[in-house]
Amino acid sequence: MYYVSFKCPEFFFTHYITFVPDGEPTLDINLSREVELLRSLGIPLAILTNSSLIWREDVRELLRKATPAGRSLKSF
Repeated sequence: MYYVSFKCPEFFFTHYITFVPDGEPTLDINLSREVELLRSLGIPLAILTNSSLIWREDVRELLRKATPAGRSLKSF
């Protein structure tokens, strides 16, 4: 598990924390816990996913917890 700690000066502003792993983020067994911990900081979250596991209810629920930033479906 990764731990994030920082001090935010008054002039510092974070737009999003984005999950962009080396693979599919929804395969991370700790992602739900990470999302819950980071949401408690009040910082918007974005999860970049290829949606290969979108058929799973737990994955859909997890993605609902991220801040809606936009969705797109691309096929090559």
